[in-house]
Amino acid sequence: MKIGVHGRWSRRLGATVSAAIAKCLAEPPVAVIADLYDLGDPDAASMPLWLAAHRAASVLRPPVPFAVCLPTASELVVNAVEHAGTDIRVTVSHRGGGMHLAVHDGVSRLSQPRHSQPSTRTDLVTRRGTGLRVVHADADAWGAIPTRGGKIVWAAVRARPGG
Repeated sequence: MKIGVHGRWSRRLGATVSAAIAKCLAEPPVAVIADLYDLGDPDAASMPLWLAAHRAASVLRPPVPFAVCLPTASELVVNAVEHAGTDIRVTVSHRGGGMHLAVHDGVSRLSQPRHSQPSTRTDLVTRRGTGLRVVHADADAWGAIPTRGGKIVWAAVRARPGG
């Protein structure tokens, strides 16, 4: 579910957003995305509402602990920032028994892992150009698809045994 909040913050807008958040959290959603790009709130009057929404959402348990998704999510974002150099959109959603991570950028050239091999796991983490190999190693599945005006690089991550 996506919530777009646009315009100058007011009590009326706050009531509308609060009702939308309550609706989102009534049934555990696949994902909640809050688009605050055009929100005019220079005095942070909306902060109590966002803190309350965060507390309410924190009791929901994702199917995969975020720490398991973090290396994959991080590499997808870093690759988009370094190689596309365009605005990006990150989506994290629940799919089946796992999490689906996707990064949309504005470059249509599809991502490919580099073929040079690191000699150790430390090299894999510290050496540049290894991002998609990290994604390949950590994700259960991943890929890239062209879109109008760019591409989406995605990965699926499931819970690990004992985790």
